[in-house]
Amino acid sequence: MQGTGKRKQPIPPVYAILAIILLIAVAILYARRERYGLSEGDPMPRFILEDHQARRFDSSALWGKVVVIAFWKVSAEASAAEIKGLDDLRKTYGDRGFEAVGISLDEEEKYVKAFVARHQVRIPLLIGSRETAHLFGGIKGVPTIYIFDREGRVKEVLEGFRGKQAIEEKILELL
Repeated sequence: MQGTGKRKQPIPPVYAILAIILLIAVAILYARRERYGLSEGDPMPRFILEDHQARRFDSSALWGKVVVIAFWKVSAEASAAEIKGLDDLRKTYGDRGFEAVGISLDEEEKYVKAFVARHQVRIPLLIGSRETAHLFGGIKGVPTIYIFDREGRVKEVLEGFRGKQAIEEKILELL
């Protein structure tokens, strides 16, 4: 006499293959997801950009210094405030081996020129691009601040407005 229970049907090979393909696709997408920004310990990327007066700036001039690089836009008030704060910090700590650089993501350099004329900022304000942001692993928003130690390694990444005092505390630890 046969049992009344139903027999388990084996999974057809087609479904097993589809499941494996789906798992592989998810693994590939996960591995290729875009990572934003450099992480602590990453080296500073090498770049050559022009400032608002078309003067060439080579990042190799920053080696051996504590460096803050700020991605910003003139149109974002918080970004402009961070740049003015960095300019003050450079005046205070420049003789101790501190340098600050702003990389503008504005589409036209005329905005940066007007900002410099209005605020008399002395730190290098460079004209960046998507390619520049890509060197840093992508920028989600402005301001984005990278703090590098004297060996050119990322020590801190600050996204959004933090203010002069918060940045000063971080750089004082490195000077």
